[in-house]
Amino acid sequence: MDYTDHATDAALVRRARVGDRAAFGMLVRRYENVAYASALAVSGDPDAARDAAQDAFLSAYLSIGQLREPERFGSWLRGIVRRRTVDALRRVRRIVYVSDGTAAYEVETAAASLRWDADGDYTRLLEGVECRISMAAAGEPTQNGYAERLICTIKEEEIALSDYKDFADAFAQIGRFLEDVYLHKRIHSALGYLTPAEFEQGWQQHHAATLPQNKREKTVQL
Repeated sequence: MDYTDHATDAALVRRARVGDRAAFGMLVRRYENVAYASALAVSGDPDAARDAAQDAFLSAYLSIGQLREPERFGSWLRGIVRRRTVDALRRVRRIVYVSDGTAAYEVETAAASLRWDADGDYTRLLEGVECRISMAAAGEPTQNGYAERLICTIKEEEIALSDYKDFADAFAQIGRFLEDVYLHKRIHSALGYLTPAEFEQGWQQHHAATLPQNKREKTVQL
């Protein structure tokens, strides 16, 4: 469905709630400058502001069903932007913990920049900010195989073959690729050359068949 600038925020939100990515794309185009300006006012960093604005739009898309007043989308989004920007300023920005026990990068926090040696203090610092420790060696991203393969697939099979007009268009097209192609059409060797949807369906059928009869009945009732 095509939308014009005359569509109200409330109408677009209602369409986005039922999975209409084009409607949400219109909201993104309508508010992308507002989101960036709000993030920049908090962070003072153009790059960080762009990242925070994109994170906010993703968060808004995933939680749009929680918006009680669709006509207040703009103010609701600005609140998300501010929270995402503050969170980005507070969290550890870049940490790599390599497998030989050394800290490969400087740990940056809102309070200070500290360099830690390979000892218990460094590990406790990571755990204290709920940071998942990567055990890949420095300069060897292929060791993070599952995540790297997914990102590589998205780049090779979607991004490299597409020409996006703006962030909203990229958001919509990559979303379509993940939902329509990656999950339902593309086979994966790690899944026995099945699509994720086929693999999930097979797993559920197998899991249901192995349940005791009484638990199977309860599952059906739920």
